[in-house]
Amino acid sequence: MRVIEFKVKATQQQQIAILEAIRIGQFIRN
Repeated sequence: MRVIEFKVKATQQQQIAILEAIRIGQFIRN
């Protein structure tokens, strides 16, 4: 169970990092 929870947390962090990268990219374009 701990492994699954760790994977879930990792995926959430990756999604947040991707969203931040997209926001930064849009900000640079503007």
